Formats: sequence, C-alpha cells, structure tokens
Amino acid sequence: MGIPATTSPTREERQRADGLYFVVHPSFLEPKATALYGPSATLSEYSGSYMPDEVTRECSRRMHYAAWRMSREKSATRRAVWKNHYIAMRDLVVLGNRKLVFRAVRRWMSNPSRSDDMISDCQIVMIQSVAAFNPWLGIRFSTYAFTCLMRALSRMS
Repeated sequence: MGIPATTSPTREERQRADGLYFVVHPSFLEPKATALYGPSATLSEYSGSYMPDEVTRECSRRMHYAAWRMSREKSATRRAVWKNHYIAMRDLVVLGNRKLVFRAVRRWMSNPSRSDDMISDCQIVMIQSVAAFNPWLGIRFSTYAFTCLMRALSRMS
C-alpha cells in the first residue's frame, strides 16, 4: 500500500508547541494514539551504549506525538507534561546515538587537537537532526544523522 503521508506543522502549531519542530502523522488522530505514543506507554528496552534503530524510531515517533499534543493543549499544565515527554524522548535518542558524533569527528579530523571543539559543535547538530528526523520515511536514523554530521563538519572546516 505505501507509507502514510506525513506533514509539517503549520506556523501556528509550531508557535503553540513553543517553536519545537515536529512531524504530523495520520496515526496521531486515532483513538489509540495516546496508548501508543504517550508517556505511559511502555518503551522497548535496550542495553549498552548503542540504541537499535527500532528503539530510535519508537522514541522519535513519541517525541513528534508529544510536540503535536503540546500544540493542541490549552492547559499550561498539560502542555508542560507533553513538553517534558518531548524532551525526555529527544534526550534518550541523542544519548543513545552519541557514538555517531565521535565516529563522524574521528573520520573527518586528521588532527585530533581540535576534535573537542568539533565534538561539542556536532552535539548540537545531533540534537537538531533528532528533531528533524521523520521516523515514518523508512530511513535509518544513523544514516540520516551521520549525513547531517558530515555536512556540518564540512561547513565547519
């Protein structure tokens, strides 16, 4: 059949979501969406310092859902709950994929003396790539993020 269409949020939706970028997916409107993506839904476990792609996709879907819900909420308390969920999911993906930053910098840099500066700059790029990643497109996050990191490193050099 194909991948369901995703859309970008409107300017008003982004303003209501405190400027957070998110992807709008048709599954967000389904009655079971909160059970799938909400804070109380169980999260797949992973161990070690490597986050599998399936877990990354799951966290990304929940992150986008949280921002979408935040853009729909009227209550400041509920908006804060969804924002905290968004940040928790984003941070989990960033921490679970932080090895990509080190791998990209190591691959790019021939002189390791400036690598600390590059690593800190690339951490920001990693956070941006997590926010912009669309988990419904079928692209692996590591491929997407590594490309973002390599482009950023080429601009920094």
